[in-house]
Amino acid sequence: MLKHSNAYVFHGDVILQIPSLNYYLNKIKKSNFYFIKINHAFWDMLAAEGSAIKAYRCLFDKKLLKEVIKIIKNIDETNIILAVNPMGGPMDSPQDIVDAERRSVIASIAIKKLIPNNYIPHHAGIWKIESRKNDLLNFFDYIRNHSVVVVGMEHLSEIKNTCNLVDFKHYKLSLRSSEQKTRHKVLSDLIDLCQDSKQKIMLFQAGDLFSTWLIYNMVQSKKINNCSLIDMGRSLDMYCPNRTLTENDAKFAKKIGLLKDFPYQP
Repeated sequence: MLKHSNAYVFHGDVILQIPSLNYYLNKIKKSNFYFIKINHAFWDMLAAEGSAIKAYRCLFDKKLLKEVIKIIKNIDETNIILAVNPMGGPMDSPQDIVDAERRSVIASIAIKKLIPNNYIPHHAGIWKIESRKNDLLNFFDYIRNHSVVVVGMEHLSEIKNTCNLVDFKHYKLSLRSSEQKTRHKVLSDLIDLCQDSKQKIMLFQAGDLFSTWLIYNMVQSKKINNCSLIDMGRSLDMYCPNRTLTENDAKFAKKIGLLKDFPYQP
């Protein structure tokens, strides 16, 4: 992997932009800002690689997968920023590093095939990178003047206090909220939350595919006003030191072998 001034080049000449945090803040200041991200598990799944496949397919049904693939293929026709990452998270052993490197080659090929040739995606790890430097607090300092809605699991309510957010709402999700019988209700509710005249910043931690589906369909609805939609993923957990699963989510996570590393790991 070669590092450039504001980009990374992965295998197969997959170039990812990695702008500064100020770049994103300026986007929010100037207009509505839409950011989705697709992490390594999705690309692993397309290549039938990695141990996360079973859990991933339990979270996201085939119809959702097909719709997200279509979104990615046509991302250049939208004003949504797509970020991707072919690499996994923290590695605990030399074998983890070897496996991750092998999988990143396969993932990079999948990225190259799926994303339009004329589109340069951003690096999906940007929010975690900023949280590890603690620079993400600058982001929260700015959005403190806005109406903030956090979309995700129960523990995310804690951000209201840890980041001193005055005008705060939490739309609670469970691990099963992405299911077909549920997700359209979630979409409708979130669109309704964006109907008033207040400038809103809506932060998502709903699993990358569900967050992508929600943000894309909210934008396509043409019904949201003055609202930025950002999938920040697990970087939000940096500000939730008391993170726990609800009883129902804990049972589901155990059943599908998911979230064994539930405490935040940047």
